[in-house]
Amino acid sequence: MRVLGLEVRVSNAGAQGLYRTLGFRLVGLRRGYYKAPTEDALLMAMRLD
Repeated sequence: MRVLGLEVRVSNAGAQGLYRTLGFRLVGLRRGYYKAPTEDALLMAMRLD
């Protein structure tokens, strides 16, 4: 099984929605991942079958 993953800012609702329509699902959280400003990242992944 192959998996494609990405990180997206918690505040970036537009990108999160786009990624969901493409088949990505929420799989985790990275606290303080982004800097200037500091913000958490949502981890999203999609299976490539």
